[in-house]
Amino acid sequence: MVAALTQPAVGFHSLESRYSVLHTLKEESHGSTRIAISQQSGQRVLIKSRPESVFSSAYQMRLQYEASILANLQSQFVSTPCDCLHDDAGTHVVFPFIKGLPLGKRLQSQ
Repeated sequence: MVAALTQPAVGFHSLESRYSVLHTLKEESHGSTRIAISQQSGQRVLIKSRPESVFSSAYQMRLQYEASILANLQSQFVSTPCDCLHDDAGTHVVFPFIKGLPLGKRLQSQ
């Protein structure tokens, strides 16, 4: 089952019912990073997913809690999560997509 933590939980939702994945940026054994479109707003988002097997259940609960706290943070310097879902595939933290040079590449160029 999937529970939304940063939006009012009207029921359970799957990741696919909220987001349409456009393409995968990174796929590793400990998780993936994908660009998707929010089916609710039509905006691009970045989804960071981690499988259940990577973390203990206590760590997953902490991650979901912290994502819900960060979602309420108002800052121009931090991209805060806009959604956090948990399903059979793992935990998915969703951020607004910000177009630009990735931080890793920016740091390499300096």
